[in-house]
Amino acid sequence: MEHFNWIQGFWFPYINFFLFAFILVKVAKKPLSNLLKAKREEYENQFMAAKKEREEADKRLSELNQRLSNLDTELSEIKAKAKKEAESDAARIVEQGRVLAEHIKDEAKRVAQAELQKAQETLNEQVLKLVHEKVAEKLKNELGKQEHSRVVASQVNTLTSLAARG
Repeated sequence: MEHFNWIQGFWFPYINFFLFAFILVKVAKKPLSNLLKAKREEYENQFMAAKKEREEADKRLSELNQRLSNLDTELSEIKAKAKKEAESDAARIVEQGRVLAEHIKDEAKRVAQAELQKAQETLNEQVLKLVHEKVAEKLKNELGKQEHSRVVASQVNTLTSLAARG
């Protein structure tokens, strides 16, 4: 170690480093400071946005919990309303069925009455026709031709007038 230059060998790298660090700080201090400040503001903004979103989520959660607690009450109200409507509909349907049954019954009575009247008219016509034929036959057998014609004409007129009335 006879010939060791303390300035160049030992101190020069330290001086070089400090000089480099000094220049680096002078040149890069402002842009680096601005970059760090911008990053810090960005992180703060993200933190505030996240905090606001969390508050909104907490608010929404409490609303949903409140709604969930009211859900049982709401469900029972809906069931009661549906039951009431179903009972009302059932009563209305029963009433409509009763009215329809009454209408069908009345219509059946009317049709039966019409059929009965038609059968009576047909029966009356057949009885009158048979009476007419029997009277005509009896008269033919018992009376003479001239008397027969007169009685038949008289009876036909009588039967015709009866048929017109009946």
